[in-house]
Amino acid sequence: MHRAWEDVFYRTHQGDETGSLEERPEGSVLTIADRNEHFQLQKRILLRRDGSFRVEHAYEVLDPERAELQLLWGIGKPWIDASQYRLLANGQEKTGELSCPAEGRIDPWAGAAEQTFTTRYGTLTITAERPLNLLCTPTGGSLWYGQAMARGERYTQAIDVRVEPGPAAETGLRLAGVDWAKTVRDGRAKFTLNLSRTADGPQRVQVRAERTAGEAGEAVLADLGAEATEVRCEAPLASRGQVTFSVVIADPADGKALLRVGPLPVDSSPYLRARPRLSLYTHEAEAEIVGDLAEDLDLNGLSLAVGDRGAVAATARRVVVPVDIAALPDGETEVACRLLRGEELLARATVSIRKAPPRANEVKIDNVSRSLIADGLPFVPFGYYAYYPLSEGVMDGEVVRGFNLFSPYHGGPHEGEKHQPILEYLDRCAQIGMRVNYHLMWPYRGGLTDERMALLRAEIEAVRDHPALLSWYIADEPETEHIPALTRVYELLKELDPYHPVTIVFCQGCEHALKFAGAMDIMMADPYPIPSGQVTSVSRTVDSFNEAFGFGIPMWMVPQAFGGNEWWQREPTAAEQRVMTYLSLIHDARAVQYFIRKPPVSFPKSPIMWSECGTLALETAELTPALTSGELSPRVTASVPEVHACALRDRGIITILAANTGKTPQTVRLQLDGVDFTGEADVLFEDRKVTVKAGAIEEPIDAFGTRAYAIPVGPLPEDDLSVDPQNLVIDPSWENTPSVGTPSACYANLPGAATCGVDSRLARHGRHSLRMTAPTAGELPSLQPFPVRVQEGRPYRVSIWAKGKTDGVILKVSLGGLATREFPLTTEWGEYTFQVTPGKDASRVSPGLALGSAGVAWLDLLQVVPQ
Repeated sequence: MHRAWEDVFYRTHQGDETGSLEERPEGSVLTIADRNEHFQLQKRILLRRDGSFRVEHAYEVLDPERAELQLLWGIGKPWIDASQYRLLANGQEKTGELSCPAEGRIDPWAGAAEQTFTTRYGTLTITAERPLNLLCTPTGGSLWYGQAMARGERYTQAIDVRVEPGPAAETGLRLAGVDWAKTVRDGRAKFTLNLSRTADGPQRVQVRAERTAGEAGEAVLADLGAEATEVRCEAPLASRGQVTFSVVIADPADGKALLRVGPLPVDSSPYLRARPRLSLYTHEAEAEIVGDLAEDLDLNGLSLAVGDRGAVAATARRVVVPVDIAALPDGETEVACRLLRGEELLARATVSIRKAPPRANEVKIDNVSRSLIADGLPFVPFGYYAYYPLSEGVMDGEVVRGFNLFSPYHGGPHEGEKHQPILEYLDRCAQIGMRVNYHLMWPYRGGLTDERMALLRAEIEAVRDHPALLSWYIADEPETEHIPALTRVYELLKELDPYHPVTIVFCQGCEHALKFAGAMDIMMADPYPIPSGQVTSVSRTVDSFNEAFGFGIPMWMVPQAFGGNEWWQREPTAAEQRVMTYLSLIHDARAVQYFIRKPPVSFPKSPIMWSECGTLALETAELTPALTSGELSPRVTASVPEVHACALRDRGIITILAANTGKTPQTVRLQLDGVDFTGEADVLFEDRKVTVKAGAIEEPIDAFGTRAYAIPVGPLPEDDLSVDPQNLVIDPSWENTPSVGTPSACYANLPGAATCGVDSRLARHGRHSLRMTAPTAGELPSLQPFPVRVQEGRPYRVSIWAKGKTDGVILKVSLGGLATREFPLTTEWGEYTFQVTPGKDASRVSPGLALGSAGVAWLDLLQVVPQ
């Protein structure tokens, strides 16, 4: 209720509504009432036994003298898009077809007393006592009407709604949704259905995708129950352009169709997609232009030409062309790319190379893996939102669990003393090794006056060079009306700080997010499905966003880590959290930022679930090289539709990630395409191995369980270092980690927020190193590896390879009480050694490793060798 939108006297959900529920012969009746000094209302919803319902509203203005009422009811997009409608307005009947717009808003009609929408899901009929208007956006529709109101008068509205099931119900099937990739590059159309059955419906069905004219894809079998089951099927695309499919649900006994869903159009996209490897080039002398070729394109005779450089032969689906950029100016330079077969031009594309002077805290996007590079290393952000002011332990208590990302809501604008606590928490994050997705949301919410723009500029300049800064977070679930303001904020950020990406989170779907493409570098999404939805809403969200943006920018996921109030009746369980997080990674999200954390046990309440989040943080850190590799990877197929899987290739190892989205254990066969490896794979995080036969693994996965397999298909890189055969140290290169991320054969002393973990991103020998972080001079980590046996009078050579994040970090190396040496490290790997000869009282001594100053160091290949 408002007055010309200048004075708003009442909004739904901002009052103090009360409700009661009654069971009556005609059905269930929910009555909701509210009253404030301006307005009172009552709503009565009758849910009839046949599934139809009636909504009755009564309103009265108490103060002011006059006001305006605006009421809206949402209609989901599945009822609007591609629907056949029948309309009764002003005594006349109209019929036609209706779809949601690709962008903007349309107003198909006004003054409708009855509206009927027929889609593949059934028929929805809405009858209103007072005629309704319809508006449609890309995400769905809204019915609305406005009413001028006078004080003391009572206004009413009544709406009847009924749904007639579609053709699925006649066969005993319930179809809750159909999702598919509208554009594909691998020559395969992929469809996902949510199916269940009525009491009399079929227990098992066959599902296949068919072209309107042409061959069908491989049929899959699905067992159905009362709860929805996700079923996926695929079919080949033999030509480029748009192809129309139907998905057929059939009787498995004879293949006879029970239900046909379509038409479902799919576009087979262009032959070439080209991009620079990095979002920003600073110190690099060369840029890599990466050309990805459609997977159904014959490689024979293909080459890629970039600029005036000669063509490079295409021997694989990914072609990398180095380009000398030393002479390019700072800023953006466009470069033309051409895909050739001999002299024939098949496709062309233009890429933009962006250069800037080097900066110490620069963060870059790897456009191939759509991951980040921070401090010169691949980085997968894994952390959480937090409330502000900060709770005790919200940083120090979480970094030791393995989290590396922090994102508190701290409002704004900030200047002077108000900004000082924020700079202080940034300083602490830099000390402990936590990066910040910095909240800068206040500008778009309050208007961009000259004064506020000056405050915005000052805050950006105060934060942009901070070593803890990872990215800018400029909007939380924004509406389209905010696009102009957010675009101005984004442009100012890029002007003042081209070194850090800009993020926005969305809850309204990918089509809504697309409208903001000019205001962000990274998209985030926050589906919160527990308990009323399915865990697979996470994978559907990631897929839809990636497909809508053409896999062009990074996708970050915001999993639900709260519940029990508002619209969520409970928190996710630890198992649900695990499967949702793995689904994010499997479907190409490259960061996780849980909502929300308030320690010790306010958000989330469950210590078990939050402990699982910490475990997932450590697992993701271990998986970082695979997740950020960018190497072309084989396709992996799961024999069970409830199991989602992906394959990631990195330096001779293929990592398979799998997640069982079902509530029952499944025995699944995971088959790699084109990989004929037979041998053993490591089951990561479980300290066991599994047999691989001809590129396939078969074993059970628990309900909501996950698996990570590392398959050494080769060729593996050769080390230029080796462990001395006489070395006495157990696990000298920290390659054996039964507890992920944790050095095994040692004791540790980690005061405060000091950490000591196994790092898979950096190594001098093997694939791991030990990373030690000392936040301050009073928080110095130390390790005592498992003791070694020594002999009196025999000399021993103690050696270790090490490097610092900065020059001058002090490393202390000792051998029991026999000797201690201090070494100032550089930012390059170096070997540090000394020799010691034990006396008669030393027979079994522990090596010692410690930092002697604040900072970060990586250690590798610790050896104690008798001479």
